[in-house]
Amino acid sequence: MRNALLAATMIRRVRTALRSAQFPLHPPLNMCLVLPMLTVEELGQEIAELAVHLDAATHRLLECVRQFDAECGWAAQGAVSCAHWLAWRIGLDPATAREKVRVARASRGELAGFAGDEPSGEGMGTLRGFPS
Repeated sequence: MRNALLAATMIRRVRTALRSAQFPLHPPLNMCLVLPMLTVEELGQEIAELAVHLDAATHRLLECVRQFDAECGWAAQGAVSCAHWLAWRIGLDPATAREKVRVARASRGELAGFAGDEPSGEGMGTLRGFPS
């Protein structure tokens, strides 16, 4: 009960602070301050669903990087390489940016295989950096 009272007090304070802020958050940001209490099973399901979304976003990111690199979109903005542009534009460290470009280039035809439900074993070896 004490935890519920503390949580309710904190929620009221945050809502009051948001209402009086000079730069209030716009919906839906102003409604996402408190996560509902979930059971362990629900948390496990949410983790699995979020992992699927991350995989899909990574797939799309690699497709975009591959196409951007192939069309030298980075050169028009004054970068010396696609990895240099990635490091500048999205704040990756240079080694991580080079790795993204390497994986995108290496998976040129294999990314299409990830559009289905199951990735091929050959594609997984290339994306992980291991021989398949």
